[in-house]
Amino acid sequence: MKLLVFAHRAEAQTFLRQAQYKSIDLHGLSLYQNEDSYLLITKEGIFNALEGATTALASLDNIDSVINLGVAGGLDSRVEKGAIYQIRTAYSIINDKLEFKSYSSNSTSTIDCITSSSRTLTKEEADKLSCFAHIVDRELWAVAKAASNFSVEFKALKLISDLPYAEENEAGICEIVKEKAEVYSDQLYKEFLKIEYEESEKANFIINNYKELYFTVSQYRNYTTLISQLLTKFETEEEILREINIDSLLNIEALPKQRSALLLEKLRELLTPFNTKLNNQIEAILHPLKQSGLKITLSKNLESDQFKISATIDNEVELQKISKSLKNFNYKDYQLIMRGKIDV
Repeated sequence: MKLLVFAHRAEAQTFLRQAQYKSIDLHGLSLYQNEDSYLLITKEGIFNALEGATTALASLDNIDSVINLGVAGGLDSRVEKGAIYQIRTAYSIINDKLEFKSYSSNSTSTIDCITSSSRTLTKEEADKLSCFAHIVDRELWAVAKAASNFSVEFKALKLISDLPYAEENEAGICEIVKEKAEVYSDQLYKEFLKIEYEESEKANFIINNYKELYFTVSQYRNYTTLISQLLTKFETEEEILREINIDSLLNIEALPKQRSALLLEKLRELLTPFNTKLNNQIEAILHPLKQSGLKITLSKNLESDQFKISATIDNEVELQKISKSLKNFNYKDYQLIMRGKIDV
């Protein structure tokens, strides 16, 4: 899934309104989720962005890309006010000291961005920064750094809200940005959807010909990733689809979106058969506990035998049911499975 990162809620308002995001509780973050992505609001500034993005990436194990969206100031005539640009490389200057480390995206853009620890409000300040980049913002470098720390690719969409190199608006710039926040958010949302569509259209996969399937953006991204990984073992996408018996899957009585989910599950099984068997056996041995009303939380990436249990008990019958399931649970067999002996 994608992680969309904004500094301010105002910049994200159209996304929140149009894309059916729902708030989720995670370490006090301003974090939202829909079917295809997460949306994070970090507040303004390098350190807020770094802390927020790092916490989110450390807590969410299904993020495959990070996209920073928001407004920025233009530093030279190569960018136009009101235009939106993808960013090639992110630089940073903190307390007038240029950071040695920079981060590059896989964008074909030629526009670079420098993230400043202080607001760039005057022509004099803009002239200094224009030696390093075409635009200036307050967060991108921190977001890119967090993504790099977790080996996740990043992208950025920046809307040019002002031109400090040509305008002496001082603090007035901030007021103008606030007034136009809804318009800017609308523009960013439309550009984001355009790029998402263009990316999905690039790949000419055989699977696109099957009308019995329907992929969400997230599902389609997962499909392309799995196929790319499986093509190291198989010659063609067609061979992979034959291996998982695509014809049988298409005849299952289910909604197109549900068939797509089953298809992804089959591809994961094909890619990592041992992990699939391991997960199935873990699920089977823990099933009685879950049936009794216990919530089971396994260790991250199954790195240890430990697991946490929790439950809400409303009456004595439920308590006795949970007590019985725990008494009958074979922890020794669970340990053996977790240690790789999956045929216990």
